[in-house]
Amino acid sequence: MKTDPTPHALVIQNAVQLGVFEGVPGAVNLRQLRGGPTAFLRFKTWQHLLINTPDHRFTLAMIDLGYIKTGWLRHIPVHGDSFETTALGPLLPCQVADDLRDSATSSFRATSLQIEISHKNPTRHFLRVNSERVQLALELNGDSISPLAVCLPLGKKDVMYSQKMPLVASGQITIDGISNEISPELGHALIDVHQAYYPHKTNWRWATASWRDAKHGLCAFNLTHNQAREPRRYNECALWLGDRLYRLPLAEFNIGEDPLATWHIVSEDRSIELRFEPEGMRSDDTRIGPLKSWYLQPWGRFHGCIKTPCGQSITIDAFGLCEDHRARW
Repeated sequence: MKTDPTPHALVIQNAVQLGVFEGVPGAVNLRQLRGGPTAFLRFKTWQHLLINTPDHRFTLAMIDLGYIKTGWLRHIPVHGDSFETTALGPLLPCQVADDLRDSATSSFRATSLQIEISHKNPTRHFLRVNSERVQLALELNGDSISPLAVCLPLGKKDVMYSQKMPLVASGQITIDGISNEISPELGHALIDVHQAYYPHKTNWRWATASWRDAKHGLCAFNLTHNQAREPRRYNECALWLGDRLYRLPLAEFNIGEDPLATWHIVSEDRSIELRFEPEGMRSDDTRIGPLKSWYLQPWGRFHGCIKTPCGQSITIDAFGLCEDHRARW
């Protein structure tokens, strides 16, 4: 599966540039695609991180939906119970950078939780998090890794942009006053940078994980199934092995009635055959009048196999997360 040449901007003369790109577009300017006083209510943007260390995992996000802002930090220890700090409100200070170049900054600030990500460039970031029980100060470095950057057509006339990639994570983690230094050899993360004009009714399913192995170093996968037109052509399914990025075929998600039971994720050609065993879950059901955002985000372990386009078989045994999301914006 081939990638598309990277455009110098996402929107050129009011025309959006669709594709699965070889790199990050020169200007990430999707916001300007639509004007008018209510355009900000349709524009959705967020940044999400999954952080992995030997003893602690974290998921965190800052989200601006136009009419509501939210942020969260969940601590998932390897041993012990997880806990979460969340803040939600229409007036909370939340600034998610559109373009990650030129030392941009993304931030979310509430009384209980402050998140700040300083973006040196699209592949290098510095994360600071402060909450009552958890403080993080981490450098996230992906300078030698190819990002997955996509601009996908949704529904009849809508569009989304996403940049995803694994990152080396190093720095300091403090939990309940006890600090630990994380070396670059032990910490890793996955970043999801996202912005979209979504259809009024939206749904997607998502799976992602990162790990290290002796042969390739830092590895990761990202699998999605959403409302993209021509989904076999336009999707976000990819595998990273060290500094190599491979496109993958469209993934199908088989989920039973119990979201904490085993999930099965496969591709039509069986080059993706994974099962996901949830170990816990965060969930959300936000409703504001006719608007709603409902989702489940279980975390746990993936087992199975992914084959690269050249036929190499990669055995998967890795911690990660899945998501089942349905919304009416």
